[in-house]
Amino acid sequence: MLELMRRQAGNWIIKIILGLIALAFALSFGLSPNFGSNPGVAMKVNDQPIMEDAVSELYGRMTEQARQQFGDNFDKLAPMLNLRQQALYSLMDRLLLAQAAQRMGLGVSNRELASSIQDMAAFQVEGKFDMRLYQQRLAANRLTEERFENSVRADLLQGKIAAMVGGSGQVTPLQVDQALQEALSRADAVYLLVKPEDLLDSVKVGEDEIAEHYESHKGLYMNPATLRVDYVALPVSAFRDKADVAEDEIIDAYEMDWRQYSRPEEVRARHILIELAPEADEAQKAKAKAQALALLEKARAGEDFAKMAKEYSKGPSADKGGDLGYFQRGQMVGPFDELVFKMTPGQIEVVETEFGWHVVKLEDKKKARIVPLEEARGEIKARLAEQQAKDLAMQAAEGLFDALAAGQPLEAAAKERKLVVEQPPAVTADQPVPGLTGLKDLFAAAQGLEAGQPLRPMTFDGGAVVAVIRQRTAPQPKPLDKVREQVEMAVRSEKANQLAQVQAKEIIAKLNAAKDPAAALSKLGGKPTGPLTSSEPIEGLPGSEQLQQAIHALAQDKTVLAQPVPVAGGFAVAVVTKRQPPEPGAMDQMREGMTQQLRRTMQNQTYQRFLADLRNNADILAPQQTSGGGWKIPGCDRGVDLEWVRPAI
Repeated sequence: MLELMRRQAGNWIIKIILGLIALAFALSFGLSPNFGSNPGVAMKVNDQPIMEDAVSELYGRMTEQARQQFGDNFDKLAPMLNLRQQALYSLMDRLLLAQAAQRMGLGVSNRELASSIQDMAAFQVEGKFDMRLYQQRLAANRLTEERFENSVRADLLQGKIAAMVGGSGQVTPLQVDQALQEALSRADAVYLLVKPEDLLDSVKVGEDEIAEHYESHKGLYMNPATLRVDYVALPVSAFRDKADVAEDEIIDAYEMDWRQYSRPEEVRARHILIELAPEADEAQKAKAKAQALALLEKARAGEDFAKMAKEYSKGPSADKGGDLGYFQRGQMVGPFDELVFKMTPGQIEVVETEFGWHVVKLEDKKKARIVPLEEARGEIKARLAEQQAKDLAMQAAEGLFDALAAGQPLEAAAKERKLVVEQPPAVTADQPVPGLTGLKDLFAAAQGLEAGQPLRPMTFDGGAVVAVIRQRTAPQPKPLDKVREQVEMAVRSEKANQLAQVQAKEIIAKLNAAKDPAAALSKLGGKPTGPLTSSEPIEGLPGSEQLQQAIHALAQDKTVLAQPVPVAGGFAVAVVTKRQPPEPGAMDQMREGMTQQLRRTMQNQTYQRFLADLRNNADILAPQQTSGGGWKIPGCDRGVDLEWVRPAI
């Protein structure tokens, strides 16, 4: 099989689609034997370089994944996520592991590699590896097979290292028993929540306190950073007439996505629902059945089913004459679904479900089929042509970016290509750029860049775009007089929080002196938790996990928690009233699972310590820029010199 893994051209997109490789791919092509003052080197690890393009590639993927996770909040969170540093350090760890594997004599054989790829569901048809599908998927995503192979090999190698370093993860029976006791035992308690919000009105705030808080918390009262770019848009519409979809591409797309053109059996039905409540008694059930059978008789006698449904049905489809439209197997409640797919068009039957009695008429039935290529050709060709136009737009954007990176000004490069430079106003991270609907991650793409530098090509709803930073401003604190009300409330809340904690401690002191602490806390308004494990939340108390853990961790000879426990909305005081050991047999049932869980935890801890040792003992250097006459940053006229220093890891 490896003979066949040496064709086509590529990028990393398929890895996202297939979900096969985590961070390994960038390492497989992110190293180079030549470095020194080369501006393409992002880091040296034991004299082996990590290339800047590998960091950018991984950073781009991590940015996209984070954008999907955080949605519209991503641009605000991007500076805190520091994804570029995460990408760099991820590659650093991968390289350290690869070096360690070489020292330990570990490797991945061709047989292991082939077996792993053959087991990937994305390359299988009916559970078996399909070479044609494999080649089509890689070619369709412009991924070289050699690069993909190296990616899988690196991932497998990391797994071997983790298994060897983590060892068997031995745990003792005592450790398992302790973990099971903590997980399965239950405790009852009474708790009282002391709320800072109830104390806000009693708190006094002075002007000096407001000023002091503002000075020490200016970061909370900032005008956001702004970014102003000049850009050139390359709309997809300008490239649609250049798209040329070949017949073999249409055939390949059809064969690769054949499931998309599979149409399951469908039926169209109407029904009249005689509704029954879950608590209906036998008499009500009998009455509903009799009504359904009477309607069945009328329908079979030729009465207009749609009119009957409008008059008698209690279902949401009554206004449409009971019409449920077309649906597939499994979309309706069980007995209804089972009956209707056995019926023939025009047939009328009755069936009981959890909702009541249904009088059902089958209107139409469509057999399962595969949409033929001729029928799908138009849609496939249009889809491929649109993708080609998008690819051409991005290729043009990459060509423009290369010109800017080589030092050509944006105006000159745009004029040469008969394109227009747009100069929109500055925007913040949560504002759209005028003219670029759907543009994502602008601030993330601009991270680390200064005025005059070009951003990597990006996409927006209408095509591709290349931008150059015109101006950027850092976040600036708002004047105190503009945020005084916010600052005062922050100080007031902080003091109320402190006061609530003091009051909670005073309550604990009184409980310790009481003969019956639980009764005393109940008189103060305490609420029972009910019997709960350490992982079960207390009903009506958000953020109660820490309180539950404190209750279960309390010594057997104690009943009052020694300290207030912070929860959502304040501080909790609690008294344990009852402890229940695990139910007989429960520990035995969960013993194997808990053993495996503890073993994995120990293995992971050992692996992380091993990785930390590799970092601590490695010679790791990163370039630090200083003014001078060295290589030029793309898009800038000034040069920089490099000083290699060990980063804070």
